[in-house]
Order: sequence, then C-alpha cells, then structure tokens
Amino acid sequence: PIPAPRPPQPPPKPPPPPPVPAPVPVPVPAPVPVPQPVIPPPQPPPPAPAPTLPLPTKTTTATMTTTTMMTTKTTPETMTTQTTMATTRSMTTKTTMALMPTTTTPAPIGKFGVCTVWGDPHIRTFDGLRADYYSPGEYWIVKTPDVFIQGRYLPTRMTSGLAVTKILAVGGPILKGNKLFISPRTAFWNTEPILQAFPSNFNKAGLLQMHLDDVGELLQKGRNGLIKRIVHIKIFDGTNEGLLIQVNRWTQPSEGDYINVKISMHARPGQDGHCGNFDGDSANDDRLKVRSRLGRTGVPKEELLFRTKTAVVEANRPNINDCPAVKLDEAKAYCRAKEGGKLIPSMDCLVDYCFAGKGFAMNG
Repeated sequence: PIPAPRPPQPPPKPPPPPPVPAPVPVPVPAPVPVPQPVIPPPQPPPPAPAPTLPLPTKTTTATMTTTTMMTTKTTPETMTTQTTMATTRSMTTKTTMALMPTTTTPAPIGKFGVCTVWGDPHIRTFDGLRADYYSPGEYWIVKTPDVFIQGRYLPTRMTSGLAVTKILAVGGPILKGNKLFISPRTAFWNTEPILQAFPSNFNKAGLLQMHLDDVGELLQKGRNGLIKRIVHIKIFDGTNEGLLIQVNRWTQPSEGDYINVKISMHARPGQDGHCGNFDGDSANDDRLKVRSRLGRTGVPKEELLFRTKTAVVEANRPNINDCPAVKLDEAKAYCRAKEGGKLIPSMDCLVDYCFAGKGFAMNG
C-alpha cells in the first residue's frame, strides 16, 4: 500500500532577534554664552557746513604803454646831425584780491543820566554839579568821539552882558555827518528849514525823530503861565532809550530870545563838555577844570558845527569864567544888592569883585 501523504509541515520559526543594547547617554556640553553685540545709540547727523559766501574783491588795473621817441640834434659848429631813439615799453596787469570783511565793535555804553542847561547859562551836569558859564562864544556841551553837541552863547537885552544859550547844534558820526540846528524861532537840518508849522514833525529814518509841540517839562523857574514851544528830539544810538534832547524856546520881547536844553543819554567813552565828563565824580565837572581840559576860547574852528565862530579874545581884563564858583556866587549876591536888586548883575561888577575884591567893586 501506498503510504498516505504527510501533511505539510509549518516552516521553522526564525530565531528571535538578538536583544538591542540600551543607548549609552552622551553628555551634552553646557551652552557657551555668546556675547551680545553692543549697538551704539544713533548719533545725530553732523551739522551742515555753513554756506561759504564769496568775499568781495577789489580789482586793480595797471596800464603800461610803449612809446618810441626820436630826437635829432644838429650841431651848428660841425654841421653834424645826431639822431637818438628812445623806446619805453609798458604792459597792463590786472590784479584781483579778496577783501577781508571788517567788523565794527560798538562803543561801550554806560549809565543813563540827565544834564540841564538854562538861564545865562547855568548847567546841572550829568554827575549833579551846578556850574555857571557866562562868556559869549561856541562851546562844547557834550563831546564824545561820535556825539557832537555845541551851544552858541550870546547875551540878550536883559542879561547885562552875560551870555545865554541862543542856538544848539548837534552833529557827529551819530548823525552820519549831518547837522541839526535849533534856535528860539527856527530849526534846520543841514540847510533845510524844518518844524516850520505848529505843531509839526520831522523824521530821518534810522537817525532821529523830532516834533514840536507845547508839552514838556519847564527847565527854568518863573516860566509858569508863558506860552510853551518845545522841540523834542530822539536820536537813535542803539539803546532802548535813545539819546533824547528837549529844547524849550523862549521869545519874550522883554527878555530877548534864548533856549533851555535838557539832554538825556547814556555815558559814552571819552565824554566831556560843559555837561561834564559823566564819570560819576562831580568834582571834575567844575568850570575851571572843564576849561583846563577843553580850552578857554571855545570850540576850535576846525571842530565847529557852526559856519562862523564868535571871537573869544583873551584880553588883559580877567575873564569871568576864570572866577572860582564860590567867589562868583558871592559876587552875584553882592552885585545884585549894589545894583538895586537886579536879577542879573552887570559883568563889570562881577569881574571887579572876583578879581579885584569887594573894595574895588564898591568904587566901580
């Protein structure tokens, strides 16, 4: 018999996989700190360079020419002729050079003060001293390198020969070379009449403002009730206040024409004049000291704002302006009494008392 077929046998099982070893832990190094970059704060952009302006230039042209001259000379004695030729050559050159800009340093300005001129004439200086001037002539009231103020002093019918202020003249660099004249009845800018109506104004741009009216301070006693005619002047000097001048005009027939003047200004370098040198020391505003500094015969002709100069003669007879202030006050009191209470005593009596004494004045 045929043996029965053997049933199929299952395939043999594969061997189990070998065990996988556990992973060995690998140490991880600590992170190394990375320094952060330092970012500087934003800087403002550099300022733009200032525009460069071209400097003004000055061109100088020099011209040289060529000239040929022929000279013929005949000698009569030998009848020979000699010819000489001379040649001069020239050339033209043109040179352009830059002009450096110039700067002007403003003059230092000092304190603000007031000087008053009144009567025949009496002066209250910027530093507060009273001084009296009597002789006719043209004198410095204020003198600085850039401000010129002069007064013309002349007598009137009631001043017994003593002078009063008749005309005020203003000029100098502060007015750019122009001149201003104020008198009791007229005013002129150079030669142009101004302030002819009442009231009226006159202006020069950048230089001054003026007006004429009847408003303002009385500068002399005994003027109450009289008609006022006052000229106000403001000169632009670079300060807030300006240089101020007030001129009171008086034209009473019984007195004669004259003016009172008030000047308000800042002290300036090199200042002097009948209003004093404005240095805070009133003692050096004394009349004799001012005359020793500025001279005894008034403004020199070459510095005069007026067209003509009143002669101030140093004669043999003493000058009342050389009488010390204290003695002059004594002379005025004595001579007023001697001459019957006259408001303004005579010049002769004052001079006699000042320079010859009371006894001589009594017999004068």
